[in-house]
Amino acid sequence: MKRVSIMSMGLAALLFAACSNGAKQEQKEAAEETETSTATTAPTESQVVIQEEKKEVPAKLSNVIASKQIDKGVLNVTKVAVVGSILNVELVLENPEKRLLDLNVPAEDIYFIDDATAKKNSLLKDDSGRFMITPVNSEGKRLRFMGSDEMLIITFRFAVPPADSKTISLTVGKYGNFDALPITR
Repeated sequence: MKRVSIMSMGLAALLFAACSNGAKQEQKEAAEETETSTATTAPTESQVVIQEEKKEVPAKLSNVIASKQIDKGVLNVTKVAVVGSILNVELVLENPEKRLLDLNVPAEDIYFIDDATAKKNSLLKDDSGRFMITPVNSEGKRLRFMGSDEMLIITFRFAVPPADSKTISLTVGKYGNFDALPITR
């Protein structure tokens, strides 16, 4: 009988221990759920990130020969150079505010005057009869551009003036004249 009572006490102790462990496990899980729910329901701090956008200041053109303020930007002559039998003239239209540009100049209104001889020189034409200007309209008869680029490169091609000519005066239609531009040979 003693044996039965010892066994029943041992069995009771085992059951009690199992129940205690089960209760502890349930308490532990409940505590984790509380922590989890607390973590998920706790208000999170909102962070405001302010990212300052840097505006790039366009680099100043280092090779500007002459400049003229026009209605939507600054027109700069950057090159007047002889290459072979062609006088290449390059202009850069700076439009830092990216306003809408509408350039529309008849090619006949673009020419230079040789300052040494006072002779007027018109744009060259290619084999198909299109004026050698960029940008050009589809017929090849007008300096034509419509857009809002920050910078636009414009090129003209003329016949070379005589070797003793050192400067030219360029006329770009309604945008006016650039006087005494030095020729690079």
